[in-house]
Amino acid sequence: MPITLPSSKGNPQLSDVEGLGCCDCQYYHIRVNLCWTDWFDRDNPSGTGDWELLSDLRKENPGKICDYPVYMKVVTTDTMTPAISTGENFYIFNPTQGFFAMKDQKSGECRDYKVRFGCPCKN
Repeated sequence: MPITLPSSKGNPQLSDVEGLGCCDCQYYHIRVNLCWTDWFDRDNPSGTGDWELLSDLRKENPGKICDYPVYMKVVTTDTMTPAISTGENFYIFNPTQGFFAMKDQKSGECRDYKVRFGCPCKN
């Protein structure tokens, strides 16, 4: 059974420290045993950017992602650099929607990313 503890404002959240997307992390640290999915990289940074949306990933990988992911990790495909360490801007970065990095307007580029989701482990 998960234990939910209020966090203190101003303290770094687990999502900030480890590069994890988390629903409502600004208010709560959620303590659960997590099981991680495989890494997914469905898109390359062409068109408008790199799209790793949960809805698309589920369609392409049926049964591989739980119904309610709690966390997500996002890293670059080439060096496994956490997304939050790249300096790029992200327009979607959460475990209920997935991830979207838009190409930089000046350079027309963005990195290629892959994602994985943390789900409550089944007993």
